[in-house]
Formats: sequence, structure tokens, C-alpha cells
Amino acid sequence: MKDFMSEEEKEYQKTQAESKEAAKTVSEITEEVKPLIDFSKVEDGYDYEKRAKEVKDYLRNQMQIRMLEFVIGIAFLILTTKTGVLGTFLFMYAIFYLIPDGLIKSIVYIHRYRHYKDFVESNDYKVNGGYVTVVMSAIRKKGVFNAGRSENND
Repeated sequence: MKDFMSEEEKEYQKTQAESKEAAKTVSEITEEVKPLIDFSKVEDGYDYEKRAKEVKDYLRNQMQIRMLEFVIGIAFLILTTKTGVLGTFLFMYAIFYLIPDGLIKSIVYIHRYRHYKDFVESNDYKVNGGYVTVVMSAIRKKGVFNAGRSENND
């Protein structure tokens, strides 16, 4: 009886056999796929104490660096009278960068160091930008420049 099959039936059986082979290869491929993340190795908890120590150390180091900037700025002001032309550049550098940046950022880091527990989970303990950016962002948070605007339009 197989001899009496039409060409269409032969093609149909051939495509069925090919689809079965394709299904076998797809099943073989899917068996080899491994998950991207192995959830059995993921840590269960958040190590708050370790993170708090890291944040506190970072804030202490930054506070010391900014206080050193302030002291160096004052030293540059004292050296201004002794160094002539170089003293002019030291004076400008001290007045326009070292003293304001060191003073404002050291105050910010002292405050953050005293309240470091507030910054452990929030990840916003770093101060980006110069002293003008720090002061302007603090003023904006107070709402001085937000006349007529809502807080959501920032």
C-alpha cells in the first residue's frame, strides 16, 4: 500500500520527520542552557555593619583631606608676602579654591560623619562638584530659588 501514496503524502511524512528531528535538536540545546545567575550562591543578607564601617572610614578620610586643603589655603595666604610673583598665584589659588572648597566640604563631611548611619543605605554620602555646587544644592533644597515651582519640577 505504501507504493500507492501520492507525492503530497510523501512530502507530508518527510516534513513530519524533519520537524521531529528539529524538535530533538531544540530539546538538546535547551538542556545545555544554564541560568545566568546562580541564586544558590547569592548572599542572603545585607551586611550593615561592614557597610557602615566602610562609609564611616570614607567620610573620615574625606573630612581629613578637606581640612588639610583649608589649612594649606591658610598657609598659602601666609606665604603670599614672602614669595613675590609666585605669591600672587598662591593667593588666588588659596582665596578662590582651597579655602572655600576646604571649608565648605569639611563642614559637609563633618556633618555626614556625625550622622553616618543615615548614609549607609542611601549611597549618597559622596559630595560631587565644587563648593559652589554644594552650596547651591543646599540652597535649592531649602526652596530659596523655587519661587512659584513645585518640588517635583526640579
